[in-house]
Amino acid sequence: MKHGGDPAEVYPDVPGPWLDLSTGINPWAYPWMDKVDRTEIIRASERLPTAADYKKCQDSYARYLGGDAAYVTLASGSQALIERLPLLFEKTTVYIAGPTYSEHEICWKRAGHHVKIFENMAELRGIGRDNIVIFCTPNNPDGRYHEMTNFMHGHTAGGGYVIIDEAFTDLAPHRSMVAPHFMGRALPKNVIILRSFGKFFGLAGVRIGVAYTKGPVKIPTGLWDISSLSLLIAAHAVSDADWIRSTRRKLAREMTALTALFREKGHEVIGQTDLFCLVRGPDKDKLLQAGIFARAYEDILFENRPGLLRFGLPPSRQDFHKLEEQL
Repeated sequence: MKHGGDPAEVYPDVPGPWLDLSTGINPWAYPWMDKVDRTEIIRASERLPTAADYKKCQDSYARYLGGDAAYVTLASGSQALIERLPLLFEKTTVYIAGPTYSEHEICWKRAGHHVKIFENMAELRGIGRDNIVIFCTPNNPDGRYHEMTNFMHGHTAGGGYVIIDEAFTDLAPHRSMVAPHFMGRALPKNVIILRSFGKFFGLAGVRIGVAYTKGPVKIPTGLWDISSLSLLIAAHAVSDADWIRSTRRKLAREMTALTALFREKGHEVIGQTDLFCLVRGPDKDKLLQAGIFARAYEDILFENRPGLLRFGLPPSRQDFHKLEEQL
């Protein structure tokens, strides 16, 4: 099924309602309608965004990331950033640590770049200074972290670029390269870090993506690219330290319960974050017939690990038990 599609359209004969566990998005979204003043919501909904709206969100996001607002670019979702980045570089060879989120490969190829997927850091020995290297960390869909700090500093020191997709790093902020002097070393200029608002905060429809970079490549944004309401919501959410802390604890508990369930049923958990886990063993067709949709990874992506499914968190006890019955 096409990424982001509706399972009901592809499987119309399956009785609803669907339990969609394919997204890896927090099912307990930030309750912005309770948290943000109603008057502010109405005013933001009735006007175009101003430079002050953008600056407030930019400053709030910088504090949340532990970085400098001057290096923060906001866009209408991290997907928009993934699509724009390839257009900012001369045609070159782009190395992507894989298997991973396929949109990186799709967008760089579409822009005319030559793309190579690598699985071992040794494959990067001797690459050119003009080559671009992309990591997703934690990786989607298996949750692994790449040990690429030394490579990142070496490649960028020679003028190369490294792009790091940290879409799920809200779950483990200490692992973010944005943090000042990560592992005792300042972030190099030729590193571009991508962050996604919608996943951890559970508000994919708000459409906020963040690029953090000190380098000369600046990512253009469109006029009124992000709505006033989206900027307002995001600024409040990333500033709500109590909600962020409690949500991280909740997601960790829920994922512990979910992975324990798979193991109890005899399935192998390949990898995980606190928003998704990659599992080998569940019967995809059986789940689909029961109206449960998990993201499938075919042999072409994981050639030596067929039959893998990525599961997000069930949003309720009832949904958890529905999944349990079908495993």
